Amino acid sequence: MPRRKKIVEKPVVPEPKEEEPVIPVRPSSVPEEVEEMEIDQPPERKPKAVPDWEGEAEVEEPVTSAQADSKKKPRPPAIHISLYRKIASAFAVATGLILVVVLYLAFARATITVVPRKVPVSTEVLVTVRPQPTGDEVKGVLEQTTAEKTKTVPIAGEGRTEEAQAVGTVTLINLTSRGQPLVATTRLLSEGGALFRLKSGVTVSAGGRLDAEVYADKPGASGNIEPSKFTIPGLNSSLQQSIYAVSTTQMTGGVRTVKVVTEADVESAVAAVERELADEATATLRALAGDSADGREEIVSYEATKRQTDAAVGTEASAVEVTVGIRAEGVFYDLEAVEERALSGLRAAIPAGQELVSVDKESFQVTVERSDAEAGVATLKILAAGDAAVNDGSDIFDREKLAGLSAEGVAEYFKKFPEIEAASVRFRPSWLRRVPKLKDHIDIVIVR
Repeated sequence: MPRRKKIVEKPVVPEPKEEEPVIPVRPSSVPEEVEEMEIDQPPERKPKAVPDWEGEAEVEEPVTSAQADSKKKPRPPAIHISLYRKIASAFAVATGLILVVVLYLAFARATITVVPRKVPVSTEVLVTVRPQPTGDEVKGVLEQTTAEKTKTVPIAGEGRTEEAQAVGTVTLINLTSRGQPLVATTRLLSEGGALFRLKSGVTVSAGGRLDAEVYADKPGASGNIEPSKFTIPGLNSSLQQSIYAVSTTQMTGGVRTVKVVTEADVESAVAAVERELADEATATLRALAGDSADGREEIVSYEATKRQTDAAVGTEASAVEVTVGIRAEGVFYDLEAVEERALSGLRAAIPAGQELVSVDKESFQVTVERSDAEAGVATLKILAAGDAAVNDGSDIFDREKLAGLSAEGVAEYFKKFPEIEAASVRFRPSWLRRVPKLKDHIDIVIVR
């Protein structure tokens, strides 16, 4: 019987498929040396034996090393390159956005320039002046004096003119050895023919000289003569050469102006004398103050104690004799210290949110409110004035209200306040269109 061939059915080994390349992912939590360890595999299973129809022994098909390795190790998960690129792109975009936000927060600023409107302010301040000041008092002295003066003051205005007898003074000379008596009205004849008479009787001693008053024999301008030599017609011709008179000044009064005294004339005359008397009293007060008056400001006040005239209103006169009496008081003080007190009072009078921006010290008005001559103390009243304007502490400049506004919004916001004259805003970077939300990125510049 022919012998049968052994038929051994070989196990079908599938051909490995081509797979996409994979990128192994190493778990971050697994140490590197652990990854290199070989993973224990379960015991290999032997292939099933194929029965031999002729009773022969089973034959095993050899297993390749690739097949053995594929069974031993599990395959790690794979990440596609396209997914990695997407993750990288998303990270770059996120980084860019964060950078933009950081740059915005770091460099975005708004500068708001404001021109405030000046508002006049004024206040009254009282300052005490004494020789030994304490606290807010100012060093100074108080002095008082009295004075009286009489003076003849010409009446102003044209008035009317009339002739009068010219008058003057001559010197009588006696060159003889005997005294020569001359009675009142004795005639004196000038070289020009103008006749004058002695006003009073006199006796000229032998070899002596004597001044005497004379007046013109006739009224009118003819009596207003220049200096001249006079003969005495009443003496015999031999004595006229030894007894005579001379004048050294012009005769005056041949024509006079007659005026009617008015109330204005009297007041003007009194005021003129008071001014002269005040100047004299001021000099007296400075002398009384001594060194305390040197380099110090002074306030001198006057009070009239006497006013008299010798001519009543409505009478004719060319001049008025005036007598005036005054009581003068002078306060000598440190001007710089007083001005500082006034400035402090002015600043205190300014409302909150405003500040003093300009002061004209020349406009300060200082007067004596009250005085005590016995104690040497005076109280000064200072009227101080200046200009105030809002400052950056005002509620107007609340940055929370300005945050997020556009340039137009900023302008409209400041228009609501009468204290603001003009406002403008500048953004940085220039492409910004609104005020930043961060308050410390809002700069406010106040232009005085």
